Amino acid sequence: MKNTSLFSKLVHTAFTHKLRACFGAVMALAFLFASPAAVSAGYTVNTSASPSAITGLWWNPDESGWGATLTQQYDVIFVTMFTYDASGNPTWYVVSNCAVTGGGCQGDLYKVSGGSKPTVTWSGINIAEAIVGTMSLAFTDDDNGTMSFTIDGVAVSKAITRQVWRTAPEGEHRPQKY
Repeated sequence: MKNTSLFSKLVHTAFTHKLRACFGAVMALAFLFASPAAVSAGYTVNTSASPSAITGLWWNPDESGWGATLTQQYDVIFVTMFTYDASGNPTWYVVSNCAVTGGGCQGDLYKVSGGSKPTVTWSGINIAEAIVGTMSLAFTDDDNGTMSFTIDGVAVSKAITRQVWRTAPEGEHRPQKY
């Protein structure tokens, strides 16, 4: 059994705290550089029609098990992110006012819980929502982008793409985008 001195433990603890602080700073910079202005310089979200080309299901195909629904009406995108918490329970987050600027949007991120099963009468008594961070979306085109968010102080950035489960039949073409 290895005998570890108090000095070694203190050095290890100090190093671990410095490493965590450095990681946090790097993640904050990544979040900053993944902002809509930084990523989407050549693409602008169309805000003149509703629904727009951004509306749809979005995900990261390498991370099956979570996703987001984006619904755009003119200059606002409503985001619903569905995922799981650390215990494996379904968890929902929403950005109800993701204001579009240029090639993306940004807004407050809420965690929501409660409600009723759809087979029982709605009461709405146990609804809970709390701001847990912020989210920004930066699009490179109508079908690809980056979702950057913080939840309880943890910064995350993920590539997202529109989820396509059906293409136009032979001879038909995709409706023109607004």
